[in-house]
Amino acid sequence: MILSFLIFASSVLASPIFNKRFYDNDHNGIPDLCYTNGDVVSCLLSESSYVWTTFTASSSTVAPSPVSTTAPATTSAASITSAAATPSSTTIYPTGSLPDANTWKANNGTKWHVSTVGSLYSSTVSNLGWDNGRTSTLNNKSFWIFGDVLAFDGMQNGLSTGPSFYVTQDEMLRVDMGEITNLNNVLLAPPAASDPAPTNPWPFLGLSTGNAVEVSPGIGLGFVWEISRNTSGTGPDRGLGMYRATLGDETPIGNRTGPLIAGPDALPVGIMTIMAAEGYVYTYTNKNGPDGIVVGRAVVADAFNPNAYEFLNLKGTWVQGIPSYADAKLNYGVAGDVVPISYGQGSAMWSNYLEKYMLFTGELGSAMMFYTSETPYGPFAGPYVIETVLGYGVNVHPFWSPDGSHKTLYISSGWNNTIHMYKLDFDY
Repeated sequence: MILSFLIFASSVLASPIFNKRFYDNDHNGIPDLCYTNGDVVSCLLSESSYVWTTFTASSSTVAPSPVSTTAPATTSAASITSAAATPSSTTIYPTGSLPDANTWKANNGTKWHVSTVGSLYSSTVSNLGWDNGRTSTLNNKSFWIFGDVLAFDGMQNGLSTGPSFYVTQDEMLRVDMGEITNLNNVLLAPPAASDPAPTNPWPFLGLSTGNAVEVSPGIGLGFVWEISRNTSGTGPDRGLGMYRATLGDETPIGNRTGPLIAGPDALPVGIMTIMAAEGYVYTYTNKNGPDGIVVGRAVVADAFNPNAYEFLNLKGTWVQGIPSYADAKLNYGVAGDVVPISYGQGSAMWSNYLEKYMLFTGELGSAMMFYTSETPYGPFAGPYVIETVLGYGVNVHPFWSPDGSHKTLYISSGWNNTIHMYKLDFDY
């Protein structure tokens, strides 16, 4: 297809100011995801339900004990594994234990079931195609973030390489596009005004936009990878950007935090997926060559500071600083990692039902699967293959799980500009 792009300027917003004090509401020794503004503290009670609690730090009846998250630039993963605990919640959920991956395969149709729900469609444009559909939630309001979006039968409705639209909560296949019918100029996180414009022979801008995580009430963080493209869609990498997500009237808004935070040789941090867990923002990136992923993290209070991120190397040590992609492929990752390539896309969540972290991914566009772990950074057990179907961008949408139990999950994957939704039921 012939791609046409406009270069957009975004207002450059400073990172939110966080008070570096942490709270442990459930007294498990792990800092909760909290945002403080003077004496007013807002903490995420449940990362599965996106419910926040707000209290005054000076209140003797409510204020929990601060806990320290200070760590040197290089720390051992083994030293924090024993301290890692699963998120807690006041809600009692049904639970189940997975068998090994081979038994899981044999249990298909008895202890677990997968069924097709349907395909996504636009509220305003018939015959619209899209890929890489993932969802995020701010202030209990969820939204889609897509890759390329255009009509199946031509460019009459324009093209966007990274738009975002709200979900229709009670009709999950319907993408709420408001009054938008032309996709030109519709981007979640357009480049900063200071970013250089693409030039020949790659005169167009391409974006790979990751999901956003809520780091304070109504404020999300996300990453974007820029490339320069020609009319065939190929071209050189430009680098890594960061954006601040908020809720707009018609669509979500993603403002870049400034110029690109890393160059074209850097690890594309968080483009596979990111997740807020245990007081950190965790980032996941496919190696896209050898099998495996690279896991990074930053304390939530420092999440808008690119220099605050540290990455787990193959020796089990957290090393501060964004590595080059070449270095990351050789020296970083999860020991014993068997996570396959998923075309740079996937998703991660905490499961209330399994009481483990789940990492969803795909295998060379031919299967949907997930892995489980006691921690956000592995080691990961699996793969648990869900379905052998053509598709890429295997994404889970936990906010649609009935009652937040995660005994039922909804998962999407796409192929040929169509995104299909699947229902996964557990009965262990």
